[in-house]
Amino acid sequence: MNYIATLTFISMIFSGSFAVVKPITETTLSNNALKISNNLGRMHASNTKRIDNPPSPFVGEWNWEKNSATKDFSLTIKQSGGKLIGTYCYTLNSGDKVDCAGDATISFSVPLPSGNSFVAAFASTHSQTKGLVQITFDGTYLIWTITKEPTGEYYSPMSAKLIRQP
Repeated sequence: MNYIATLTFISMIFSGSFAVVKPITETTLSNNALKISNNLGRMHASNTKRIDNPPSPFVGEWNWEKNSATKDFSLTIKQSGGKLIGTYCYTLNSGDKVDCAGDATISFSVPLPSGNSFVAAFASTHSQTKGLVQITFDGTYLIWTITKEPTGEYYSPMSAKLIRQP
């Protein structure tokens, strides 16, 4: 997407019955680059810097609203450049059954979505098999819905409503 937005601040100098309009600062945002120019007499400064992708609404630590002493499901999503990287952890029967990605293990990685939903191939660490999950952000909650189960034994709710942790 290409875009350009320019905002100019001006000063007005009155001389007799005439007004002289002079730009003071001009700010331009174009294709994620910000340029600020100051024109005050002989002084001129120009600074251009890159603005990284804004944080995705999916990013964060998320916990299942039905977590209890016997079952716990959590999802962590981080943004790295133009990708979302996620790990999930599910414990069942007070920890007797566990499908949990460690710190160095990635459950899924997808290009940064443009909308409020994406589909990802996720990996079960229990069986080392893959399934598909649709993840949707509804403005408050993250909705996890498995659309294709992994072929091996795995532990995860088929559907879960998750709450962002502070």
